Amino acid sequence: MQVAVQTKTLRSLVRRRRARGSFITEFMGTWGLYALIGALALAALGTAYVIFWGASETQNTSTLYSTIMPLKSTRGGYGNGSLVDVLIKTESVPKSMNVTEGKIYNNWGGEVTVVGNGQNFTITQAGVPLEQCPKMIQTLSNSGTFSDIKVGATSVSSMPTSISDANTVCGTTGPVTIAFTSVN
Repeated sequence: MQVAVQTKTLRSLVRRRRARGSFITEFMGTWGLYALIGALALAALGTAYVIFWGASETQNTSTLYSTIMPLKSTRGGYGNGSLVDVLIKTESVPKSMNVTEGKIYNNWGGEVTVVGNGQNFTITQAGVPLEQCPKMIQTLSNSGTFSDIKVGATSVSSMPTSISDANTVCGTTGPVTIAFTSVN
């Protein structure tokens, strides 16, 4: 009878050891799967981040345009000089843009300037990633609100422009600076 009890105890001990080893393997596999899912989620988030900020800055440029339009006077237009102080004081800067020490920054960290040129004004976005440049130019050139768009010193040849022409104007190295001059 003692032999039978020892055999059952030995079998029980062997089963527990096998189960313990199996548990550790399954545990490690499960956490490995969680790590893989987390890495994929971060990669998707990074892609969404770039796409969202591109759309956001296009919208921010349109919002700045709409905000500045009522500032035009019948005699002097927009004046000749920076309109950034007026935008900041009147709290007209889009909430998704950053304002620090009297300057406006886009979501990529580039400075945004708004300068009156008499009867029109220019919004300049610095630090625009190369992959966002063609989409931004193509979208805003089709809006009909800008008479001239420049990437660096290169102007967009026709307004509205196609995505392939916008891609050509953007060049091959980035980040770039884009200047949007209003129609009026």
